[in-house]
Amino acid sequence: MTGRSFSGLFIAEGTSDFPLSDIVELLFFDREVRVHLSRPDFASLDCVAKDVRSRIGAGIKLAGQPVDLIVVHRDADRVGVLTAALKSLERSAGSGSRPPRSRWFR
Repeated sequence: MTGRSFSGLFIAEGTSDFPLSDIVELLFFDREVRVHLSRPDFASLDCVAKDVRSRIGAGIKLAGQPVDLIVVHRDADRVGVLTAALKSLERSAGSGSRPPRSRWFR
């Protein structure tokens, strides 16, 4: 292990996606990095919009401190969801650069 623990935030469309955060934590653990992802249930918060930027802001606020890592999971059950998700992430990150594409989406 690296000796340091990292805090993170798991942003998903619903609580049914929460088990995926355990898999993400295990992937880091397999690489000898300890990560703990908080899993806010945004459905229980009336004032949080469904866009990624709003959820990131609310999640960090709920965590009570800055986080080292943000993992965003989007369901791919709609046409064009990947393109829309990438654009949403670009806007949320506040940069004009495109996030690196995973080899799974080529």
